[in-house]
Amino acid sequence: FFRSFVAGYLGLAHLYGGDAAAARSAFAEAARISQQVGNLTNMVLAMYHLADLRALQGQLPEAQALYEEAVELAVDRQGRRQPIAGVALMGLGRLLLQRNDLEGATRLLLEGIELIKRWGEVGALSGYIGLARVMQAQGDAEGARRAMQAAEQLAIKFDAMKADDIMVAMYQVRLWLAQGDLEAAARWVEERGLERGISRGELESEAHGALLPLLRLYEYVTLAQVYVAQSRPDEALSVLAHLQRLVEDGGWTTLLIQVLILRALAFDARDDVARAMVALGRALSLAEAGGFVRVFVDEGEPMARLLRQAATRGIALKYVSGLLAAFDASEYGRVGETPPHPSAQLLIEPLTERELEVLR
Repeated sequence: FFRSFVAGYLGLAHLYGGDAAAARSAFAEAARISQQVGNLTNMVLAMYHLADLRALQGQLPEAQALYEEAVELAVDRQGRRQPIAGVALMGLGRLLLQRNDLEGATRLLLEGIELIKRWGEVGALSGYIGLARVMQAQGDAEGARRAMQAAEQLAIKFDAMKADDIMVAMYQVRLWLAQGDLEAAARWVEERGLERGISRGELESEAHGALLPLLRLYEYVTLAQVYVAQSRPDEALSVLAHLQRLVEDGGWTTLLIQVLILRALAFDARDDVARAMVALGRALSLAEAGGFVRVFVDEGEPMARLLRQAATRGIALKYVSGLLAAFDASEYGRVGETPPHPSAQLLIEPLTERELEVLR
C-alpha cells in the first residue's frame, strides 16, 4: 500500500524534474501496485499523471484513453463515481479545450471540480485554470479573471509546495497577455528573475547534461510569449533557440509545438516569411495527429494570417483549413481583434493532394 504512494511521488519528482522516461516508468509502477492492493485513489491518480505525461508528449489520443479509463475505474460497488474521478474529468476537460470543444470542456471541468472538492479542495486548482482558459476563449474576460482568482486563492491556501503557485502565476501571465496587459506580464518576468536566468546561462544547461525543471521550461516559453507580445522578436528567438533544444531532448512535444509557433510569429515579426513558414510547417506536422487547435487559435490574428499563407503554399491544407474555420468561429479572446473577413476563408471543399500536385 505504501509502496504505491512512494512510486507515485517518485513519478512526480521525475516529472517536475524534467525526466519523462523515468516519470512514465514510476507512474506505471504506481498504477500496477495500486491495482494489486486495491488502492483505488492512488491507482486513479497514477493513471491521471500518466495521461498528463502523454499529453505533454503530444500524444493526445493516448492521453484521452487513459483519462477515460481512470474515470471508468473511479466508481464504488454501486457504480457511483468517487470524488477522485474529478481529476480525470478535469484532464479530459483540458484535452477537449485543446481540441476547441469549449462546451464539452466546460461541462467536464465543472463536473470534475465539484467531485474533487469532496476529496480535497486544492485538487480543483487545475480545473479553475482550465475554466479561465475556456472563458477567455469564449470572450468572457471577466469570467476568466474570476476563475483565475479562484485558482490563485487555492494555491495560496495550500502552502505545502511551490509548484501550484508557479503554475497559477504562469497561466495568469498568459491571461494578461490575452487581455493586453503587457505591464503586468513584464512585472512577472522581473519577479521570477527569468532574464537574470538567461544571463546566468540557465538555458544553456543542456551543454552540461543537466535537465531544467519542467515548470521552468514552461516559464521560459511564457517569457518568449511576453517578448513576442512586446514586439521584441530578436530576444524571443534567442530564448526559443535554446528552448527548442531542451524540449526536443526532453521529448516534450506539446512544448515543442508552442516553441515552434512562437518562432514562426517572431520570424514573421522580422518579415522573415521563409523561416516563419518552416517553423509553422513543423508545428503543424507535430500537432495534426493529436488534433491540437487552441495552441494555434489562442495566438490570434497574427497566427491566422500565417496559417492563410501556409494554405496558399499547400502546407497541411486539410488541417490548416480546419484551424482557420476554428478562427472564424472563435471570439479570438484577445482585446481589439476581430475574425478575418469571410472572403479570406479557404475553399469550402479543399483540393485533394493529387489536385494540388496537378495545379503545381
